Amino acid sequence: MILTHKQSKRIAILLDRFTITQPKPASPVTPKPGCVPVLQEQVKLDVLYAQQLAMLTNITWSIAAEKRSGTVSVEYISLSDAMIDNIRLCPIQWSVTINEMQHEHQEDPLKVKVGEIVDLRVNLTNNMEELLDDLSIVVEPFQDQQNGVKLAHFDEHVACMGCNKVIDESLGAGLSLTHTCQYVFFQPGLFKFSMQCREKRPRFSSKDSPEATPQPERLSLQMPRISQPSKPVTTPKFKGKAQTSLTVWKYRPPIEVLVVGEG
Repeated sequence: MILTHKQSKRIAILLDRFTITQPKPASPVTPKPGCVPVLQEQVKLDVLYAQQLAMLTNITWSIAAEKRSGTVSVEYISLSDAMIDNIRLCPIQWSVTINEMQHEHQEDPLKVKVGEIVDLRVNLTNNMEELLDDLSIVVEPFQDQQNGVKLAHFDEHVACMGCNKVIDESLGAGLSLTHTCQYVFFQPGLFKFSMQCREKRPRFSSKDSPEATPQPERLSLQMPRISQPSKPVTTPKFKGKAQTSLTVWKYRPPIEVLVVGEG
């Protein structure tokens, strides 16, 4: 690689996705009479991902003309929520059944007639070792115009019998969640089903100060000074702006359904 003055280049490094589980806080400790509970700081999830990323990445550099070499560390880079979503593994496993037949991605479009009922069953399995909370499953039929435009027709071309979405569900480790709905197409054409699993996770604004970070449950005990009167124990209040980050896991490629006329 040749770099001139004030020139920079980017290098892509391929790494396998990985997932880090947030360490569980220690059991709450009940303070003894006369002791003041002191909250200990908990390691943030983005820091754990950055540390693991640094362990998997080995970058060295050398300048032959200058006879100099060194290494590059990525341990202290700042990872946003979107960057972490691109690193971690998909926590769910999809299983889709259409008209009581297991769907395979290599298959041709499913052929049905106008007015025929299409039974769709979506099963999600949690591959993580932790609880996935606040999940939603959304199934939406659409027509792809092959130009970046997707048309959804729920009234004119297709009707849903049942609910096309499930919201606010919890899924424990190794457990499964099943959603079933039926569709009827009124006009011929090539339709597709977009299926998404949406996960909401609590986030906190980067503008919050360190003091505004929500405190963990882990406690340590510290005796108050005898020379000063002990003050009532108060719990720090979180003054930051609570947010939720939406992560979308898609079933790809979408299921294709070819609707033909009666003739």
